[in-house]
Amino acid sequence: MSKPTGQGGSTALPHAFPFRQLFTLGVLHLRLRPEDVWSLTPRELFALLAPLMPPLPPDRATLNDLLRQYGDDVPITSHTDRD
Repeated sequence: MSKPTGQGGSTALPHAFPFRQLFTLGVLHLRLRPEDVWSLTPRELFALLAPLMPPLPPDRATLNDLLRQYGDDVPITSHTDRD
């Protein structure tokens, strides 16, 4: 079985953990010392970075509720109802 390769024939991981990006965010945006960034678990680092991330978009159920409350008098149809 062959391994995935990147540019120049080097072995590339398809979904490698973004150590460099998270380290940069920890040092530059959170103003942590490098040793403090490395001592955090991924879960702790993500918790610290959560306020910097954009909010997730609403799901379909939330959008339908908003349409029922504030939408025009147009019936709500699902994309699965189409022929």
